[in-house]
Amino acid sequence: MAKIRNLDVHVFGSMYASIIYRISSRNVYETQMHSRILSTISVAK
Repeated sequence: MAKIRNLDVHVFGSMYASIIYRISSRNVYETQMHSRILSTISVAK
């Protein structure tokens, strides 16, 4: 169970990093908004 969860977190992190990379090349405001969403998700866990 723990291994699967760690893998999910890694995959999610990789996808999120590529999304952030694309957004940050366009708009700093959007990057800040998404990082706020990510921190909210982290707190929820």
